[in-house]
This record gives sequence, structure tokens and C-alpha cells, in this order.
Amino acid sequence: GSNLLFKGGRAKHLKDALSIIQACAATGDMYPKSAQMMRREAVTVLLAWLLLAGMSVAMLLSCHDGTSRHPAEWCHMVSWIISSGIMMCLSYGLVLIWRSLATMIDLFCCAVFEHRDFSRAVDEWSMLQAVLRKASIATELSGLSLHIMAGLSVPMLVYDFTLVIKTDSGLLALLSDALVLLCILRTFLLAGAVTEKCVRVPALISSMPLGRAPTGTERQKLRLIEHINSSAAGVYIFNRRLDTALTLKFAYIWVVIIFGITAQVLSRGEK
Repeated sequence: GSNLLFKGGRAKHLKDALSIIQACAATGDMYPKSAQMMRREAVTVLLAWLLLAGMSVAMLLSCHDGTSRHPAEWCHMVSWIISSGIMMCLSYGLVLIWRSLATMIDLFCCAVFEHRDFSRAVDEWSMLQAVLRKASIATELSGLSLHIMAGLSVPMLVYDFTLVIKTDSGLLALLSDALVLLCILRTFLLAGAVTEKCVRVPALISSMPLGRAPTGTERQKLRLIEHINSSAAGVYIFNRRLDTALTLKFAYIWVVIIFGITAQVLSRGEK
């Protein structure tokens, strides 16, 4: 992955930074939280998928009291478990990418505060912006697929929600659908957090005291701040900058749609 992202050999410093991240994730010596974070993320996704599979099996067994089960029902359950597992694995991969990019931004800020070489930092931020854009292009289809899957699962969520209200059954199906949607929402929230972190970098550098710095350091600092502001770095999906506000706006719209459709279905059922 690093060879594809840094093809051409121009981003030497950021390639070294990514190598540090990978080494820390593997050994846990220089950056122990990185390895713990990846292991915790993998365990969380695995437990969530096992919980979803258990709820699906329990839902199928509770629907039949001693009667035989049709093979199509078992096929439907297995296909749902496999498809939800694929979506969770895709979300897990995207989460690791976003967390790695966030770590690269943190390393950039630490390097600026440590060395205070603002002229070199301009070039490094340009390379970091190129990595962010390359990662966005490589993952935009996956992000769009997750968004489409979340939209297609809305009818199932409305049906399960209506079933729970009318017959007090189908709670496990509702929880399994909600679990997948929460996993997808968390993925986009982490992507938006990367963009928010890029937005806060100029304010962080602006607050850095210079002390007895050589002449022209303040001008180089302002140039770096203007360069970061004008770069508009972050996570993009088809040239649309993804931030936390946009993600919450989409989530709010889907919640309104779900409750609106559910209210209409319940009102028609009463009539």
C-alpha cells in the first residue's frame, strides 16, 4: 500500500512517517497505542459480527415453535450474516485507513513543533495533502457503496420497526439492522474527524510561540498557515469534502425519512 501511495519517491518524509506508523503497529514499542488500537478495533468488529449472527439465529429459531424450517429461511439467514460481515470488514478497513491518516497529521504537527522548520513544513504538508487525496480517490467507491447499502437497508429497518410496534416481535431483526447502520455511521464519522483535524491544524500552528526565533520566521509561519488553509485538505468522496457536520446531516435526514415512512405505514394500518 505504501508503494502505491508514494509511487515516484517524492514523499520521502511522509513515507518515513508511514513506515514508523506501520512499525509501531507491529511492535508496539515506539507507539504502543497504535497496536492496541488496531487490535481493539478488530476485536470490536468481530464481537459485533458474532452478536449479529447470534441474533439472526435466535430470531429464526424463535419464529418457529417446534415446526420444521424451510431451507430458504436458512439460506436467507446465512446470506444476511455473510453480507453483514462483508460490510463490517469493509468498514473496518476504512477505519484503519482513516486512523492512519489521522496519525500522519499528528506526526506532522509534532514535527513542526519540534523542528520549527516552516519552509520544509510547507513541502511536507503538500505531500500529506497528496496522500489524503490519493487515499480519498482509492476509497471513494467503497464509501459510496457503504452509503448505498445504508440507504437500501432503510426499508428493512422501517419494516422491522413497524413490526415491533404492531406485534411486539421482530426486535432482534431491528437490533441487527441498527447494528450494521451504526457501524457504517461510525466509519463516516471517523472520516469526518480526519477532515476536522486538518481544519484545526492552522490554529494549532498559529498558537505556537516562537520565542527568540531568527528574522523571517514569523513570515514563514504565516506562509505555512495560509498554505494549509488554501489547500483544503481532508477526506473527499467524488470531490465532495466529507466532514462531521455533513455526516450528521445525512444521518439526520435518514432518521427523519425512517420515522416519516413508519408513521405513514402505521396510520394506514389503523385505517
